[in-house]
Amino acid sequence: MEEAVAPLVADVRRTLKPDFEVQIVIDGGVWMWSTCDSARSIGEAEWYVEDDGPEDLAQLVVKLAYEIPDFDFDDELEPWPPCPHHEDHPLYPRLRGGEPSWVCPDAGGGPPICRIGELEGSPRAR
Repeated sequence: MEEAVAPLVADVRRTLKPDFEVQIVIDGGVWMWSTCDSARSIGEAEWYVEDDGPEDLAQLVVKLAYEIPDFDFDDELEPWPPCPHHEDHPLYPRLRGGEPSWVCPDAGGGPPICRIGELEGSPRAR
């Protein structure tokens, strides 16, 4: 699980929160995550491993990149991660060519902007 969340953590640290961390706990086939700096103390969700079926690492990276920001970054004034082509929406995590990628939803599911874990930028002021 740590390997699956590492690309998202790298992107958040590089572009939004330099001290961002995620803790993952697996208990009885259920895995939960929490972020250490969730402003609302809500950053936790559960998935039952048996319900998901077998997932490879790329699918898990995309799942975490979708779920964690949805809970933890709702209080951001600007979309994260910001789309480099548009100002009004974030990028979305999707599999592209078998790779976990950030894509622009307005591009009709087009080519990726970059792989998850390779976002460019510096942390913005909060």
